[in-house]
Amino acid sequence: EDVANWVPPFEQAQIADCTRFSARTIAEAHTSILNRTSTLHTLLAAYEIAQDVRPKGIVERVKTAIARDVNNKHMTKRFNRYLPLGDKAQPMKVDFLGQNFACYFLQITQSARGLESNADRAFARLYELQALRMFIKKPKKSLGLLDDEKPDTFELMMVGDRNDSIQRRAIYQVEALADKKEVIARAVPTVLAAAEHLATKERLAA
Repeated sequence: EDVANWVPPFEQAQIADCTRFSARTIAEAHTSILNRTSTLHTLLAAYEIAQDVRPKGIVERVKTAIARDVNNKHMTKRFNRYLPLGDKAQPMKVDFLGQNFACYFLQITQSARGLESNADRAFARLYELQALRMFIKKPKKSLGLLDDEKPDTFELMMVGDRNDSIQRRAIYQVEALADKKEVIARAVPTVLAAAEHLATKERLAA
């Protein structure tokens, strides 16, 4: 290769004129420089905003919908309840454990490739609901139940669209897995519908 014709990278680059500014710390100076000159910094800022507004998990979305209604806001403390199962066991996490109603939530897959993992999650939730039902029927002091936590209805609430062919298959699959004598597998179309159903069931015996 003829080195005489070799052109080094950034041959046309020039050093910009210096800009004077003041800062109290090195970190503040660094941020100031980035704000003035860096396109990457702008892109990162936009990315951080996008991360902050990304969709939350299904439990948090239902909880947020419940919190919007002043008549139901008191129920938010009953989401994500942890029940100790002993010194050597991980605590049992319950998506919602109320006075009259207990449930887990499942966002139904919209992908055919997700059907298997959807069924696995559903089976695990159904098993936990059956275990919870048994624990509450014969509660132990170490379980950590509050005095008013005596639900008699246990549901796996699925958020999905029966009109969508893939989601319909997933919903039918979960319904087939459920032991109807023990727990209910219920499909609702939206997060708002899930929140409304939860609030109605929890208030029934209140």
